[in-house]
Amino acid sequence: MGTVGTDGGAGGLLGERSDVELLTAHVAGEPHAFTTLVHRHHEHLWMTARRTSYTAEDAADAARICALNALAAIDSLVGVDAIKRVVKVVGFVASAPGFTGQPAVINGASNVLGDIFGDAGKHARSAVGVAELPLGAAVEIELIVEV
Repeated sequence: MGTVGTDGGAGGLLGERSDVELLTAHVAGEPHAFTTLVHRHHEHLWMTARRTSYTAEDAADAARICALNALAAIDSLVGVDAIKRVVKVVGFVASAPGFTGQPAVINGASNVLGDIFGDAGKHARSAVGVAELPLGAAVEIELIVEV
């Protein structure tokens, strides 16, 4: 994992900070924080999308990354700092017959949104098991926010 710039503060190198710390820094106007986050997960995103079998823990991690990607999309449109609250998360989980852990998988997305936005990150949610997702993805997340 490379480092893109430094934050110049007590937090150390941007690449050494947690995802939540980087998003919080981005909202506070810190340059390069969001870029560092996207670069950190670029390879993992592609690997997760191409998997055909994975564990529930892998899928929960993929859900977390999906939520971060959704925030990146929002950031490119209106800026992540424009988000007033998270309204709803809909999660689709590629599931084998008999798998009933979809809510735990989607917790990966819900937890990171709560970590980032606090009370404003509390949301309505659906977790749906499906036979297959496009490109062999483990998880797909739909995020509705109020701006």
